[in-house]
Amino acid sequence: SDSDAESIRNSVQSVVGNDFRVITRAEKHGSMNNIINMEKVVLLLIGVLIALIATFAIIGAVVMLITDKRRDIGTLRSMGASRVLIRRIFIGEGMMLATLGCIIGIVIGVGFCLLQQSIGLIRMPEEMIIEYYPVEILITDLLIITGVIVGVGYIITRIGVKATLNRDKLQ
Repeated sequence: SDSDAESIRNSVQSVVGNDFRVITRAEKHGSMNNIINMEKVVLLLIGVLIALIATFAIIGAVVMLITDKRRDIGTLRSMGASRVLIRRIFIGEGMMLATLGCIIGIVIGVGFCLLQQSIGLIRMPEEMIIEYYPVEILITDLLIITGVIVGVGYIITRIGVKATLNRDKLQ
């Protein structure tokens, strides 16, 4: 533990005197910890960028679907379908796209992490204490990612559907 390492460092320091500087393994590899923390931030930013791009793809798909289904919307309206029902149909379509994309992304991500843990796809530089880049799958992270993707997907889909239906006067 950290307290054991600290006490051993102090013991060794008292033996060798002030002519030498004794450091723990954590202190020696502090730069590696800084690099890993910086990589976490960069990967988070890349993930946000990917999510934004996916969001625009969902909006585009829903807008194209609404445009393509104009006649069907007219038929539904003439059969008595309410504006709310039509809006819900297209929001449901957008949510299916967001959810499917989320599931595929999580399966690929977890699969990559499992491969990294078992066979080590990404190596660390030679001077590092560990051979392969460490990864850990946390259920809380998966739940947060899923919640954000589904939540943002719902909001963006709802805005896109409402704007497109209002623009095209299809409600």
